[in-house]
Amino acid sequence: MPNDKGGEAAAEQEPGPYYGGPLGAGIDWADPNSPLARWYFSSAGVAAAGLLGIALYLLSAMPLMHTDFWSHLKYGEWIVSHRTLPAVEPLCPFTDKERPFFDAMWLSQVVYYSVFRAGASLAGQSDLRRLEGGVEAIRLLHAVVGVIVLGLFAWSVRQGSGSAAWGTGAVIYGLVMLLPLLVVQRPQTLAFLPFMSSLVLLRPWIGEEKTASARVLWLFPLLMVVWANLHGSFVIGLLLAAMAVVSGWLREIGHKRGSLSRWWSHRPLRSWTLSLMISVGAIALLNPYGPRLYLHVLEFGAHPNLRTMAEWQPLEWTWGPGGHWSYVLLAAMLLVTLGITRRLGGIFPVLLLLTFGLWPLFQQRMMAWWAPLAFWIMAPVWTAWAQERSWSWKAGIPSFRKTALAGLIVIVAFIAAPASFWLKAGRPRPFASALYPATPYGVARAIRGEDPGDSGRARMLAQALKTAGIASPPGPVFCSERQGEYLLWALPADRPVMMFNHAQLFTTEHWSRCLAVKEGEPGGEAILQQYGAVWIVVETHYHPQLCSLIRQHPQWKVVLDEEGVRELPPDARLFVAVRQSR
Repeated sequence: MPNDKGGEAAAEQEPGPYYGGPLGAGIDWADPNSPLARWYFSSAGVAAAGLLGIALYLLSAMPLMHTDFWSHLKYGEWIVSHRTLPAVEPLCPFTDKERPFFDAMWLSQVVYYSVFRAGASLAGQSDLRRLEGGVEAIRLLHAVVGVIVLGLFAWSVRQGSGSAAWGTGAVIYGLVMLLPLLVVQRPQTLAFLPFMSSLVLLRPWIGEEKTASARVLWLFPLLMVVWANLHGSFVIGLLLAAMAVVSGWLREIGHKRGSLSRWWSHRPLRSWTLSLMISVGAIALLNPYGPRLYLHVLEFGAHPNLRTMAEWQPLEWTWGPGGHWSYVLLAAMLLVTLGITRRLGGIFPVLLLLTFGLWPLFQQRMMAWWAPLAFWIMAPVWTAWAQERSWSWKAGIPSFRKTALAGLIVIVAFIAAPASFWLKAGRPRPFASALYPATPYGVARAIRGEDPGDSGRARMLAQALKTAGIASPPGPVFCSERQGEYLLWALPADRPVMMFNHAQLFTTEHWSRCLAVKEGEPGGEAILQQYGAVWIVVETHYHPQLCSLIRQHPQWKVVLDEEGVRELPPDARLFVAVRQSR
């Protein structure tokens, strides 16, 4: 009888960390030296996958916001229809026609319209169903983009810290600090893709590694060219690379190796310097405006109308809600990091702190870029400090089973997320839940004089107009810039809006007049008469003085007033009035 004690002993041995065995095409899933083993997930990776699943659920549950999107969709429609970029602003008769139209977001707008049209074509034949399909496609696009952005952010932190646990922590941080930036569907959200990809590319070089991949020479310029056509924030990427190169030069000078020959022999510094130079040239050549793009971006940021918008103003230090609390939190985290570890990670983080760390004080929209960079700086510092004290957080041994579990979590998250409603129900989500309540969908139907359909607002407006004996007259629509976004998309040319979010497209005189009307200042009615305004559409919460004046004015008939509707969020309570006599 053969001796099988050896086999029994082998069977009783503790199983190795790599589970599985040979499967198909000779692939051994249990082999730690397999080419696939590098992609296996650890326990921290499984946790990160679960957190990204939560992010997918939250992002897909958020309705399509009524700001920053609809005008971009309209410009995308114009560009696709005309197969060119407009020389002057083409959609609104009140914009500055003497000023050339500069559209740094044309590619984002084309992507928006293409995705929206694809969703609309798949949804059905009715106008409402097509709208729901287009909205659902955009929401899915942004949910996927948001998850990828968080994943890239976690990957870059994982690279820099060398800790899978810190990579998982980056996802948690992203859910708290970055998710609010990603829930608003706007071109800046798409710009986060090349931004986070740039952080992934920069991290090994920042870690002072002695080698740099040759792919940097073409991959970073490619990212920058795409970014420059998606959004004007591409200068952020150039600034990051420039500071990385400057920090490398300063480090070489500090080591007394600042000669040209030393620079050429230092491969990472050489690669990033050349990559930055290639990027600057490639952007100038591969965009519709040529080298003038750089000048246009500078002029855009200096437009006086933008100073009237909150995100372009300095941080306000009040006890009320605002981005200043996020800034205070990040500053406190950095001070604690510096106080305990007594380090900041080198020259490059110092340069980031002196630029991106102080910039939000003068322009609060820069918090969108500083929030991820702050954590990106701190994670490696804490890891190095912990390693000096022999502290470590075990992320678990990577295995195929954990990888399969992570994949299963992603699948379950998608099935559970509202994003899969279309697949499960056979139709996109109804517009009532797909659109943010402040979106004037029903108002637009009433102004166009169409059948109210399923919109409660449209039915109320139609009934109020009928009771007052007023038809839906054509003419200019005075609206807040938030309401102007959707109305620009939805209304025909004979009912133009007087303002929308793109403040830089209007003359300073026109914009200041609209602001005076919004604030209910004396002479507002004269301004409305001068422009021939027939409709007023604003939010009661933001414009109480204007609403109060219009309620008492004999020439205006209030046909919708949601001031007391507590079921709606304050910023979604609309006020609509129509002029009774010219």
